[in-house]
Amino acid sequence: MRKSITLLSVCFMTAMSLAGCGSTNAPTDAATQENGEEKSDKTSEEKTVEKPASEAAEEVSEAGSSESETDTAKDAEDEENPYDGGPDWVTLADEFVLPTSQMCIEDAVSKYAITLFDGGQYHDYEGDIGEIIPQYKDKDLDGDHKPDVIKREGQHYVFELTRKGTFKTDDYSSSPNEGEVIQFADLAYRNFDEIEIVHYTFGTGGSSVWDTAIYSWQDEEWRKFPIIDKDGVIDSHQLQRLIAKETGKSYEPGCVRVADIHMQYMLLDLGSKDGAEQTYDYRTTYLYMNFFPEYLRTSDYECSGLNVDMGLINSWPYELSGDPVDLTGDLGRKLNIYLSNFSEQGYEDKEWPYTYAHFVLEWCRINDPSSVKFSNDRYGVDREKMFEILNRFFGTNFEEGDYYDLTVNNPYNGTVEYDGNTDWYYEPAADGEMFRNNAFSVVSDAQEIKGQYNQKFLRLPFKVYRIPAEEYELQGIDKKYYSLSADEAEKLDREGTLYYAANGLAFLEEVEDGYWLISYSVFE
Repeated sequence: MRKSITLLSVCFMTAMSLAGCGSTNAPTDAATQENGEEKSDKTSEEKTVEKPASEAAEEVSEAGSSESETDTAKDAEDEENPYDGGPDWVTLADEFVLPTSQMCIEDAVSKYAITLFDGGQYHDYEGDIGEIIPQYKDKDLDGDHKPDVIKREGQHYVFELTRKGTFKTDDYSSSPNEGEVIQFADLAYRNFDEIEIVHYTFGTGGSSVWDTAIYSWQDEEWRKFPIIDKDGVIDSHQLQRLIAKETGKSYEPGCVRVADIHMQYMLLDLGSKDGAEQTYDYRTTYLYMNFFPEYLRTSDYECSGLNVDMGLINSWPYELSGDPVDLTGDLGRKLNIYLSNFSEQGYEDKEWPYTYAHFVLEWCRINDPSSVKFSNDRYGVDREKMFEILNRFFGTNFEEGDYYDLTVNNPYNGTVEYDGNTDWYYEPAADGEMFRNNAFSVVSDAQEIKGQYNQKFLRLPFKVYRIPAEEYELQGIDKKYYSLSADEAEKLDREGTLYYAANGLAFLEEVEDGYWLISYSVFE
């Protein structure tokens, strides 16, 4: 289902300038950005507690338990994850929202919904949902390190939690092209989750969300907090007024399409349909309600406005597209080279600062080996080179704290050491290095999306290919492969000259000297 947007106004932080592809014979079509805006961080989603809070201890009553044992258990729980209001607070409870950053909404719902489509694979299933959808199996929803159970019984769901009891949801509507996804996150920073049941209906215009609510533990019981009712009314008068102002019409159910929701983060479509012509105008909004009991309000949700921001690309990239871009001439080759810088090392945008330090080291090892020190079965780059490449590719640098955080729980086993009047970042040499960089990208399509500050962004679906091992061993990836069109690459794949490895999607910002990376993901 391909969608178009007449105008997308996006506020992005500065990221990356064009750099050369890393293979033995690859040209380095690159220009170093002189003044990339500095970003203080680029983290995976973390929870920050705004106010100190402490959870009342659960009363434990067991035959033979002494008061001192209860106090000891309480103290151990408090010490495990104190509510100190610090920036690195991480909940003990498992969390899950629909992974629409990796696939379109319809595919994601089809994968994780238990009742989707009349006569579907699991439409009449009852019992532990985790037995058929692993994402829901043995999840710790109440932060006690014990698995909880999510069941379907008839037309409702039952949650059996080891610390917070059992509750069942209201009955849901069940009609063709409908289904529910269960999401959970610790919204109140209490070491147990709020649980959301999202009801979807699919039509010709895409997904529509309604009959959706959050269940939260309040006053020693689970309470339901509707977000969208069964008539499709959004439970936020503030958002209703914003929609009316934006559309020029009074708010009524169905006047805009709620395409998706991640707990309290909502995707709206203000587009229109005129016969067969469908236009899409996506906006995001955050519906705010503080579920911590001390600050809970019983009135409806506040909202953050109707935004066109990074959330669209970070959370729903597969719903977006723009005006078509002609890939003939040198542009296709230029974009192939650019994306191959990432595919050649299997780049994954996971966690700041580790992913970015690893990218720099790998890029230097492949493309600028003279800048790499090899010592004690380790590869290393110095601080100056680290900062140069970070600025060149991502328009940022590490702050002092980020640099030294590289030594803490580094998934690449990286270390920082002082040597020769400067700091060096090292990672152990990996096994099987001969063929691990045998990969390059070919752009399949391109659309241009215009931003509110006259920026131009490119949406680039692409495919990753490999060449035969014997050819790679002799000469690496030949320059000719970077000039392939999508059709030419697919033909060579059918003939066995190339081997398909993965699909991918990238968003770039077009700048004077090349491109900056905004988002990059691959999937098989």
